[in-house]
Amino acid sequence: ALNSTDQHYSRDLVHRIQYADGGVGYISVSINIDRDEQGRILRYYGANQDITQNKQAEIELAKFKLGLDRSTAAIFITDPEGIITYINPAFEKIYGFTRVEALGHTPRILKSGLIPQEQYQQFWQALLAGQTVAGEIVNKAKDGRLVPVEGSNSSILDEKGNLIGFLALHTDITRRKEVEQELAHSAQLLNTIANTSRDLIYVKNTKGEFQIASQAVARLVGAKTGDELIGKSDFDFFPYELANKYYTDEQNIIQAGEPLIDIEEASVYPDGTPVWLLTTKIPYRAADGTLLGLVGIGRDITERKRAEQQMEETLRETERLYAAVSAEGWKTFRQSGRLPEGYLYDGNLWQPGQTAESRRSVIGGSGFRASGAGFGKRPLVRANAGRSPASRIASARGANFATPHAGNLRNARPGACFGCASQHAGESNALWLRRVHPD
Repeated sequence: ALNSTDQHYSRDLVHRIQYADGGVGYISVSINIDRDEQGRILRYYGANQDITQNKQAEIELAKFKLGLDRSTAAIFITDPEGIITYINPAFEKIYGFTRVEALGHTPRILKSGLIPQEQYQQFWQALLAGQTVAGEIVNKAKDGRLVPVEGSNSSILDEKGNLIGFLALHTDITRRKEVEQELAHSAQLLNTIANTSRDLIYVKNTKGEFQIASQAVARLVGAKTGDELIGKSDFDFFPYELANKYYTDEQNIIQAGEPLIDIEEASVYPDGTPVWLLTTKIPYRAADGTLLGLVGIGRDITERKRAEQQMEETLRETERLYAAVSAEGWKTFRQSGRLPEGYLYDGNLWQPGQTAESRRSVIGGSGFRASGAGFGKRPLVRANAGRSPASRIASARGANFATPHAGNLRNARPGACFGCASQHAGESNALWLRRVHPD
């Protein structure tokens, strides 16, 4: 400044200073120098002013503008009359309007024609009242594309509360809407399959709440339709112990991320009737790998389980019948390969107080008499578990017990006596083998 040849020199400077307490401030320095015609300094003077508050406000404003410029949402600012005074780069990208094309215009350039005029009026009335208006809306880009956005629109007020403009932030949700439509289509397809299948089909979220439930699931829990289950869990329908077991098993599946395939699960109808299900439960994820819950498919196998239980009961009874042959009888068989005719039983198998006659009515006589049938000399063994109990016992190494009707266990069927058409309803093989049936 002192080396300047200007007759009247003036300059303003801003200095960043540090206070004794470590704080940072800013001062504005004004320097003025007056010279005569020969360039000699006549006087110099200046002034200092603390501008810390103003400078900090400028810094904050710069940060705010940087944030707006870098936002992925379309942002624009208008004056109180709604004239656009600022747009960010994302606005240009989403809507296709450049700064030159957008500045000086109103947001009407984005109108899609899908929003009723009454809604626009309510929108502006709320903004003028100082309220924030948020929600989904469909706008139109420069090229005519419809752009669904999630918007937030607010009034801008000065320190005194006076309206100085409006700020709008619009997030493009086009992809989200497409995904929602895809999910809705998939859900509709799954519901169609679920409601036409006899199997129990359901989808649960990670909290165990039903998202989809087939009609078969609704019948199991006593609901009219699967929609009644949506948002509810097993705890709303089953006894606590059973619901807690389901929940624990399913949480283990979700946490491990591994399916559980073809497991037998016990369940119960609202009236207490038990039911068995063959169930598969598989965790399902979003496209990005996020775990969303599980899909379950169950098939009613109650009749199969009952048949298996009845088969095992018949087998146990028939084996007990064989065990009733006395040690002396088996000794004879091992020596000769034949069982002697007569009453052969093991008294240790019968209940205390049972008479010999009642024992003979179970083993021997015309009810079941060893009639000299050949067994072969190989030991009796349990046959393949896949065969029927009667077949398993009767065919054990060629066994062939003869009855007065010359029937044998190979021809046996539940509820019928050997070799005849007599029916003994409700009796298992072992029971009708034991009964006294005259020739």
